[in-house]
Amino acid sequence: MPDADPLRASRDGDQFHYHWAARQALKLLLPDADLTAIAVEGVSHDDTQGCDGEDVIDIAEYYGAAGLREANRVVYRQLKHSTTQATEEWTVSGLAGTVGGFAEKSRRIRQESPGLEQKVTFELLSNRPVRDSVLPAIGILAAGGESGAYAHAVKFLKKYACLVDHCKDANHHLSAEMDRLCEALAALRRIPIGVLTELCGVPSALVRSFAADLGRPLLADGDTLQFRDEPTETWFRTRYRPTGNSLINFIDRLTPLAAEEPYVAASLPQLLWEAGQVDTLVELAMTDGALPESDDLEQREIAQQRAQFALKATLRVGQEGEAARQFEEVSISMERPMNSSCNLVGSD
Repeated sequence: MPDADPLRASRDGDQFHYHWAARQALKLLLPDADLTAIAVEGVSHDDTQGCDGEDVIDIAEYYGAAGLREANRVVYRQLKHSTTQATEEWTVSGLAGTVGGFAEKSRRIRQESPGLEQKVTFELLSNRPVRDSVLPAIGILAAGGESGAYAHAVKFLKKYACLVDHCKDANHHLSAEMDRLCEALAALRRIPIGVLTELCGVPSALVRSFAADLGRPLLADGDTLQFRDEPTETWFRTRYRPTGNSLINFIDRLTPLAAEEPYVAASLPQLLWEAGQVDTLVELAMTDGALPESDDLEQREIAQQRAQFALKATLRVGQEGEAARQFEEVSISMERPMNSSCNLVGSD
């Protein structure tokens, strides 16, 4: 039977990161090594003051010294490993988040210490092939041009590497809120504007203004916000989608809204699954916790979705007995009227 574990690819990617970092760290032990320091999941404490673009840097290598200014060479790397898409080519839209992040980091270095960018190298390491049009497009972009056979790809990279920064600059007094807005757009789909305002702490007028600034690809359709341009959505998800502790923090901020917002309650199971929060998924499936005060049909649909993800989660971690017990109890609960007044941890 084929492996149906959707988190295995993510774990394989993590293992690739760990192994690569460990191999690079071994070079520090060589007696004539020029490699002086390695930072994992970020950069050295003695780097730039601003952290622009650093969320795309998986490993930073410093040669000759442990900081950006004293080192004679610095390499910033992003690692991209896939077990399910190993033969799928990287496209311009797929790499837009990486290119945008590298551009932000380079710009920050130039702003703080002009000239230091000359000793910096940005690298993407991946087991996937790259489409033929990507590297020429990046080269033309670096040279400041946008003509020729790769004009469309170059214009795409320039547009979406700069538009979000422009929106942030225009609302610099709301920097953290703008970051949360980008994060929410990357983590959720077809989002009610009311949810965005509560989750991100921004007024609805700012949400609509942000959509208008990005133009056609981001549509404010009545009371919801959604992408209608696949490359833009891919760019956002690659650049801003929360993972690891950031995803857990995002879920913690989102969960209190579930009791009032059916959209949030329906979105939580998928996010908890991605975050590996098995116990929380099981707890939600075994109680009526955080179900919105809506009609019975909507509550049942959300409860069934929770049960499906919880069942998959327990099977994934080898808790077959718990999965069987959960399946039995959830089957029974589906036959009972839904209780819309329960709390997250259940009630007596």
